Amino acid sequence: MQRDPTLLLRACRLGDIQLLQRTPIRRLLQARDARGATALHYAARGGQLQVMQLLVQSAGAVATRTCVGATPLHDAAVLGQLAAVKWLLRHTSCSLNDRDMEGCNALHLAARIGEKSLLFYGNILQKQKKKKEEEEEEEKEEENKKKEEKKEEEKEKKKKEEEEEEEKEEENKKKEEKKEEEKEKKKKEEEEEEEKEEENKKKEEKKEEEKEKKKKKKKKKKKKKKKKKKKEKEKKKKKKKKREEDEEERRRKKKKKKKEERRR
Repeated sequence: MQRDPTLLLRACRLGDIQLLQRTPIRRLLQARDARGATALHYAARGGQLQVMQLLVQSAGAVATRTCVGATPLHDAAVLGQLAAVKWLLRHTSCSLNDRDMEGCNALHLAARIGEKSLLFYGNILQKQKKKKEEEEEEEKEEENKKKEEKKEEEKEKKKKEEEEEEEKEEENKKKEEKKEEEKEKKKKEEEEEEEKEEENKKKEEKKEEEKEKKKKKKKKKKKKKKKKKKKEKEKKKKKKKKREEDEEERRRKKKKKKKEERRR
C-alpha cells in the first residue's frame, strides 16, 4: 500500500522516525509537495536532525530547490531552526550564499523574522569564511610568491648554468685553439726539421759530388801524370835506343874503318 506523499512529508517535519524507517527509501526521495519541497525541506522546517541524517546519510538525499528557488537551508532559516541550519551547512551542499528567486539568502530571511541567534551565527560564519578566504588568498599569494621566487631561482640557476656552459665552451675553445697552435707549431717545426734535413742532405750530396769531382780530377791528374810519365819513359827509351843505335852505328863505322885500314 502506497503512502500519501503529504503524510510522509508531515512525518519528516514532525520527526516520525518509525514511519519513515518503514517507508521504502525511493518513496522518501520521490515525495514532494505542490511547490516542489522535498522530505529534506520538511525535516529542516521542523529542525529534525535525526530525520535529516537518515535522509542524507542513509538515503542519499540532496539539497534541491523548490519552485521559488528555496533550499532546505532557506526553510530552516525562515523558521529560526538554528540547529538545522548548522547541520545543513556542515553536511550538505547548502551555502549562506544560496539565493532564492527573490534574491534572498538564509540570513536575509533570518533578519525578516528577527532571529538574532541565527544572524549572529551567520555573521560569525561569514567572518570565518571571509577570514578563511583571506588566509587562503594570503596562502595563495605566498605560494605564488614562492613559485615566483622558485621560478627566479630556477631562471638564475639556468642563467648560471648557461654562463658556466658558455665559460666551459670558451675554455674548450681556447684549449682547442691552443692545441691547434701547438699542432701548427709542431708541424712547422717538423717542416723546418725536414727542410733542414733536406738542406743537410743537399749539402752532403754536394759535398759528395765535390769529393767525387775532386777524386775524379785527382784520378784524371794521376792518369795524366802516369801517361806523361809513360810518354817520358817511352821517349827516354826511344832516346836510349837511338843512342844505342847511334853507338852501334859508330861502332860499326869504326869497325868498318878499321877493316878498311887493314886492307890497305
